[in-house]
Amino acid sequence: MVFAGRPLAISRQVAQADAVLYATGRVPNVKDLGLEAVGVAQGGKGEVIVNAHYQTNVPSIYAVGDIIGFPALASTAMEQGRIAMIHAFGLEFARDLSNLLPSGIYTIPECSMVGPTERDLVAQARGGGSVHEGAVTGVGRTDRGVVAGRRRVRGRLARAARGT
Repeated sequence: MVFAGRPLAISRQVAQADAVLYATGRVPNVKDLGLEAVGVAQGGKGEVIVNAHYQTNVPSIYAVGDIIGFPALASTAMEQGRIAMIHAFGLEFARDLSNLLPSGIYTIPECSMVGPTERDLVAQARGGGSVHEGAVTGVGRTDRGVVAGRRRVRGRLARAARGT
């Protein structure tokens, strides 16, 4: 595989191709939900517009997940649904979405992250903030790495130092 004119470190193979498909982003699949019939407002890409409680402009209708746009992650949609339910039933509980949202890229091997990047932590430390710690680990030693036969793939961990 080739990335930016160089072989990828994983395979060290160069592949010739006439075309490359690069796809990013999604659009909400709301065509058959009948949102227009009940008056639910939508944005320019078809996403359902919601307030901080995930309530639409129709007070009895809430929306979460992919149909409201970014970040369109299953783990985030679960939390959005919890916040919507708490609001809909007038319950007293945490009402805000965490600012630590996990994200993932479904590749082989998978790539995921949560929180600040290593670059963010280094910049924070240079600005007088907490010192950052980093580590590189062999993903092949994890159960997923063994099952996938990816023994040479490496993962990277960065975090603020303990006690900061």
